[in-house]
Amino acid sequence: MRATALALAFLVCAALPVQAQEAAEVEIVEHGIYTAEIESTVREPTGVGRNVVGNICHIATTKTIPMKYGIHFGIRYKAIGPAKGETVDLKKVVVFPTAMRPPGAPRPLSTYEYPVRLAAGTVTYTGYSFDHPWEFVPGPWTMQIWQGNQRRAEIVFNIVDGAEAPAPRTGNANCFRISSL
Repeated sequence: MRATALALAFLVCAALPVQAQEAAEVEIVEHGIYTAEIESTVREPTGVGRNVVGNICHIATTKTIPMKYGIHFGIRYKAIGPAKGETVDLKKVVVFPTAMRPPGAPRPLSTYEYPVRLAAGTVTYTGYSFDHPWEFVPGPWTMQIWQGNQRRAEIVFNIVDGAEAPAPRTGNANCFRISSL
């Protein structure tokens, strides 16, 4: 009897239409150069390391980024559309100016992507930092935020060799923490 009830419940649920996630708009609220403390790094199968960062501070609003070790650049953004607090599944995509091959990677990468889940209305940060010599590639680096097959936000940073990094702000620095769901 229990197996029959479970099978019936499965059939009823399988017959229900799948609810698509409500479309969200993505607003970039800040961009540029940041300071951040790397708390941990997860090495992806692609060879790219995904950093968990803390003590993040915005130090300059710019799209021109010096190609220097330890520079963090990126965006703060929020998803708008679903009810505030509802979970939104997005994807961060970084498009490199040319294909790069991280050590141990099975093939060169022209893009790097990973899923992001956040609560609608919450401002969050995503970025990139130059931690390894193979990442030092000048040119346009594009950051995109996607929902499903729809690009919701995009910004292009111009990575330049020889530029000086701006000095960190003193006093009223725009620092923040990121919380997870």
